[in-house]
Amino acid sequence: MKLHISDRLPPLKPSSLPAPGRRAAERPETGARGEAIAVAHLVAAGYRVVARNWTVRDGEIDVIARAPEGDRLVFVEVRTRWRGAPVAPETTVTRPKQRRVERLARIFLARNAQRYAGMMATFDVIGVWLPDEEVTHVPCAFEGDVGLR
Repeated sequence: MKLHISDRLPPLKPSSLPAPGRRAAERPETGARGEAIAVAHLVAAGYRVVARNWTVRDGEIDVIARAPEGDRLVFVEVRTRWRGAPVAPETTVTRPKQRRVERLARIFLARNAQRYAGMMATFDVIGVWLPDEEVTHVPCAFEGDVGLR
């Protein structure tokens, strides 16, 4: 599904283009743009964003959202790549990264136990290709045990 929200985002600066030999994901502006596109995709699909860039000492969860049906809390990892990258962005979430997101989700839920009691939790991955803003949303991309239900 292609989603273009260029009219709502500032244009990319030439400095945000990946330098030769440097990964695009290392550029903060590239990642922020990908996350903004992913959030717009989620909202358009009926999700309600609970938190963006939720950070604790151990790391960060890119997006936390409530699914359209309302009984599922979704922890979203967003990956952004420029066209020409050797692999699709949504395929780059490694097992250690999955475990880290799972651990952070447990912390989030422990801190918000009453608000989200009884909800199912899932882990989605959203890949964003730049500059054409193509979005690939992979629901339930990996399993994690966060102690709900």
